[in-house]
Amino acid sequence: MNTTDKKFHKQISINQVAYPLHILQLKKGLKTIKQAEILKVTPGQVAVIKELKSACHALGHSVEVITENNQELLFIKKEG
Repeated sequence: MNTTDKKFHKQISINQVAYPLHILQLKKGLKTIKQAEILKVTPGQVAVIKELKSACHALGHSVEVITENNQELLFIKKEG
């Protein structure tokens, strides 16, 4: 899937964020969108993707990871 096909409401980059602030940046980004909207996250480091996915699931949101141009992007749908 091409990310241009994927609709999102807000985009954030966690590319230059040091551990553990990437989780806080994710939470801030999620606060800026409404329920059922989608947040696009550019994580930068592949190592934090598992942590971001786990945090999203723990917060009750759904996550889809899409690879484009050798970079993984997260599309997080805000639930409840």
